[in-house]
Amino acid sequence: MMSINPDAHSTDEIELTHWGVEMARKGSVPKTRVLNCLDLDQVTAWLDTRRRKRRTKSKRFVVASSLRSSQ
Repeated sequence: MMSINPDAHSTDEIELTHWGVEMARKGSVPKTRVLNCLDLDQVTAWLDTRRRKRRTKSKRFVVASSLRSSQ
């Protein structure tokens, strides 16, 4: 997942977003892989999935760490 932004340093540079869009098109990035092309429900679902994955990884790390320290 990626987002396209202008890397603007002022509001006058907001239009530079089109360069990011051009590069994504050139690289054949589908809209479904661009965060700011999704609607609110899709972004929320993506964030929820990401949070669940992080919690699972954190729990695995804690379990693995405690197993190592008990040996």
